[in-house]
Amino acid sequence: MALSIISLCALIVSIYQARVLSSQQRAMEAQQEIMIQNAKAQLWPNLQVFLNVNGREDGGVELDLGIANTGTGPAIVEGFQLQFRDKYLSTYRELWDALAAPDSIQRNYGTTSIGNRTIQAGESFSFLRFNTNYSLAQLLYDRINNGESPTFYVCYRSVFKDYYRLEATYDSNSFDVAEPAENCTLTGDGFDSRSY
Repeated sequence: MALSIISLCALIVSIYQARVLSSQQRAMEAQQEIMIQNAKAQLWPNLQVFLNVNGREDGGVELDLGIANTGTGPAIVEGFQLQFRDKYLSTYRELWDALAAPDSIQRNYGTTSIGNRTIQAGESFSFLRFNTNYSLAQLLYDRINNGESPTFYVCYRSVFKDYYRLEATYDSNSFDVAEPAENCTLTGDGFDSRSY
């Protein structure tokens, strides 16, 4: 009889310990999830495309198209795409052709590659610069003001492999915000931002 009481007590203690351990495990998992979410918030990338327009004394413009990471963590760019009038473009030359740039306008401008690049938090740079080619800058600026802005698609991820897709145009006063995405698949064949 004494052995049965001891066995029963041992069984009750074992069941109680199993419940306590299970409860502790759930608490630790919840705490770990909070830590992961906190780390993600501290390393969250947020890309934005921007347009710098500087007026010139002769009434023309200098124009820079750029990208900035206003988030708190690095953005690992996996894809960049440019679209104009429902057509995906492969090079800037195709953009000038789509804009119907006359042959009299030289196509000299500066570029910086965006694709397959890590953009650190707080980093910004111009990916298309018209510092000396005012005619081409004016042509693009006039088209943007007439509601014919190219659309830029940037697909990127965080260090935690959370994917985002940014669709940005310059023809509105809206603030373009990257949306979460399942992966970094973009439409079209891709864009070579180093090609003229």
